[in-house]
Amino acid sequence: MAEQATKEIDHDIMAFEPEPRTKDR
Repeated sequence: MAEQATKEIDHDIMAFEPEPRTKDR
């Protein structure tokens, strides 16, 4: 459940905080 929400938030975070920790793929 949290995984799906994380994927959507990951997109927003990468928009204003491009960090290597969000680079999963």
